[in-house]
Amino acid sequence: MLNTFRLSVRITLLGLGASLAFSLVATALYPRLKNGFYEEKKEKTRNLVQTATGIVDFYIEQEASGALRRDAAQQTAKTLLARLKYDDTNYFWVNDLHPTMVMHPIKPELDGKDLSGFEDPNGKKLFVEMAKVARAEGGGFVDYFWPKPGHDKPAAKLSYVELRSEWGWIVGSGIYVDDVESQ
Repeated sequence: MLNTFRLSVRITLLGLGASLAFSLVATALYPRLKNGFYEEKKEKTRNLVQTATGIVDFYIEQEASGALRRDAAQQTAKTLLARLKYDDTNYFWVNDLHPTMVMHPIKPELDGKDLSGFEDPNGKKLFVEMAKVARAEGGGFVDYFWPKPGHDKPAAKLSYVELRSEWGWIVGSGIYVDDVESQ
């Protein structure tokens, strides 16, 4: 059938067919690739928080052994966590089960503040939700809106939080959804 068309038309039709086939395959694979990418970012975030809680665990052990008093152990752990950064702007924070902010390296004005009434623009009491997840499961993901470092406008964020019950601390870090989308 294609033999009845001129060579230029056959080449054009072949190119269009290949483009259509590629588009269909890409459209079918995109959701799976996107989901896999999000899962990879979530797993990375969980692993990073677990690394940070390893620092807290070390200082909990220092307190338990008598090598450090609780206030010294906690202050050292907070100082180290405040200095940890990854991917240029991502950070770790600590709040407690009340929830009160224990340490936030980007917004230190929150340190010591009661966060039980703190809401994101959609009315989600994010720190209450973090405490709820930490109490129920020991750790987990919470989605909410929070300003990126250096910005005022809140952006969609997904954070992993993990409880250290010995001190009642919840250590967390998160990823901004638009950063994941742009990647």
